[in-house]
Amino acid sequence: MNPTLVRGDDVHRVLVMPIDIEISELGLGVKEPRADWTRSAEVHISSALQDQLINRNIELIETDESISLEDRDNQVVQLIKLHEAVASSIVVSTRLPDLLPNKRNSFDWTLGQSATALREDYDAQYALFTFVRDAHSSAERVVAGIVTGLLFGVTPQGGQQIGYASLVDLESGQIVWFNSLVRGTGDLREAQPANEAVQLLLTDFPS
Repeated sequence: MNPTLVRGDDVHRVLVMPIDIEISELGLGVKEPRADWTRSAEVHISSALQDQLINRNIELIETDESISLEDRDNQVVQLIKLHEAVASSIVVSTRLPDLLPNKRNSFDWTLGQSATALREDYDAQYALFTFVRDAHSSAERVVAGIVTGLLFGVTPQGGQQIGYASLVDLESGQIVWFNSLVRGTGDLREAQPANEAVQLLLTDFPS
């Protein structure tokens, strides 16, 4: 969905929500979240988001990055979890429309009235929610892939990069723009691939 931001005159105040991100390591049959990888990716993605949005003449409002997601206000945490559920449903409705036939011909998604409290708390017009998941193979998995590839012509599947981004109108709680990203390449622990991912994720972001 690609609307034009309508609130305000020239600069639009957008609250950048804490990124819901997790980068994992794929072992031999095990996927384990890595806090160090996650933090590196979060720093690069946050920086790329700021650059991309500022270039669109948007005034950014940020929550306190020194507070971990686990220690944040419960309302913020619950909204971030709700966004994950709603964003997943949007993707399902797009790719498998028969599963959600009532959404087939309309884009009508909301985070509810609870999201409108952010407008007063942060004096923002919109909120940008971002969800990112990625995984990278461990050294053992890479070696196993080489061996099985040589012996059987089959290699273990690597990680898949998944991202969702939603712009929420804080007056109504409605999601007014959404985009998703699914790809099998790009290391978000590095600045350039993270910037490329954010560019893709913000494709057709409203101006």
